[in-house]
Amino acid sequence: MKKFFSIFAICLVSILTFSGCGVEGSSVATGIDFVQDIFYVDLNVETTLQYKVYPSTASDVYVSFSTENDESLNTMFVFSNGKIKVTNSRFTSIVVKARLNSFEASCIVKLKEYPNSISFSKESDEVNAGSVYLLPLSGMFSQNRPLESNEFNYKITSSNPSVIKVHNQNSLYVMSTGRRGNSRITVEICDSEGKRVRDLVASIDLTVNNSIEQSFVALGNKYVLTNGSDFQIEASGIGQELELFAYYFDANDFLLDAEYNAFLSSDNVATIEQRDGKKYIRFIASGEVELTVQSNYLDGEGKPVMLKCKLKVRIL
Repeated sequence: MKKFFSIFAICLVSILTFSGCGVEGSSVATGIDFVQDIFYVDLNVETTLQYKVYPSTASDVYVSFSTENDESLNTMFVFSNGKIKVTNSRFTSIVVKARLNSFEASCIVKLKEYPNSISFSKESDEVNAGSVYLLPLSGMFSQNRPLESNEFNYKITSSNPSVIKVHNQNSLYVMSTGRRGNSRITVEICDSEGKRVRDLVASIDLTVNNSIEQSFVALGNKYVLTNGSDFQIEASGIGQELELFAYYFDANDFLLDAEYNAFLSSDNVATIEQRDGKKYIRFIASGEVELTVQSNYLDGEGKPVMLKCKLKVRIL
């Protein structure tokens, strides 16, 4: 009890302390920061340099801006109240500072230099199930170099979103859903209005083809089936059903979205029913029947993953 009251007292003091400090819901600004370290802007397009004030509940916020740059650049852009418009293609970059009371943040503004062409470092690649994949996209400028996320306005499309889905349009990341299959990923570079710049488009074929490392099959919540074994099944009556479950895992213990087929050696003792994407075994007579469950995935040796067991059914 002493220990309990000690902990309670400490928690009470902590709550009073933090409530007095105004950690949450304060109206006093405690910082400012730009949402990006580098802003890439298009020629003759006004761009707002977005920033955040901390906390978001701060009131009476007045932010002032200034620029640090070579004076020769002054006629190449227009800057006012956190908005910039570059008017000369010879513009390179400037540093912009935002000031809020005693707090200051800075960012770099660069003129977008579009590549002459873009391409992937490979025509196709394999993706692990359930993983995030960084698209290996490069652009040809004076020389070929990798393109960075948020450097351009990207339009990314997946030919098969059920296998590979787009994580973020501008991040150059895509994500495997865990389903086995193929998808063609196409990336376009667009301008600030969302229109493709020249013929800047490239594609890559991605394949999710993980092998099964572990699996198990169950009937209802009572029977866990193993390959080559005999199982005594007691059915409460003719027509009783048990749902059939099959689970498949890769080497990283990721649950694969694998389809499977189930077969019975005869339909004299039981039948397999399918409803709403689920499989059931329906018992119709006492006797023996062999059950086969086979996945459409392969194991590490490239062999079908298959379970065979004998069901000895007794109708009560």
